[in-house]
Amino acid sequence: MTELLRATIFHTPRNPFQENSALEAISDGGLLIESGRVQACGNYAALRDTYPDVRTRDLRGGFLLPGFVDSHVHYPQLRILGGLGYSLFDWLEKYTLPEEVKFAAPDYAESVATEFTHALVSHGTTTALVFGAHFVPATAALFRAAENAGLRVISGLVISDRHLRPELHTTPEAAYYENKQLISCLHGKGKLLYAVTPRFALSS
Repeated sequence: MTELLRATIFHTPRNPFQENSALEAISDGGLLIESGRVQACGNYAALRDTYPDVRTRDLRGGFLLPGFVDSHVHYPQLRILGGLGYSLFDWLEKYTLPEEVKFAAPDYAESVATEFTHALVSHGTTTALVFGAHFVPATAALFRAAENAGLRVISGLVISDRHLRPELHTTPEAAYYENKQLISCLHGKGKLLYAVTPRFALSS
């Protein structure tokens, strides 16, 4: 299916870290979409003239933006959002770690992975660096859900061998083997990228 979207467009077709005027705003913009991919972007009238037979979807009054990039988001903490009023370690002990233990159950992890990727898409995020889970099936579930949603995700198996709940611990040998297997299956598959993920200095 091909359609021409009409709205105000904001985007950065040039590198904003290298050019002062990288942001481009097109007040009456057009975005040509074919089979889910952007084929052309520019002035609506010019695109309408070039593609006279393509159906237009009029979105004036709204904005078209490129997908957002989230550089730090936690997959296994989706269902405990909003727990405020605790110190970091109290919050980890009371809420976070018990929730993360639940990801040992593949069905639970699969369900959260689907919710998590839907939440990213519904907020306009198309690329994310994701803090993953401590379990191989849960990690694989996240990558499957991201692939199904068409997202670019960078994530990996979370590694800890001390100072957490024992259910979340691994060994260096197991972590090496499991990461090697996951990298060979997932890294570079479509838009997916794998990141080796020690939890933090206290637990790895």
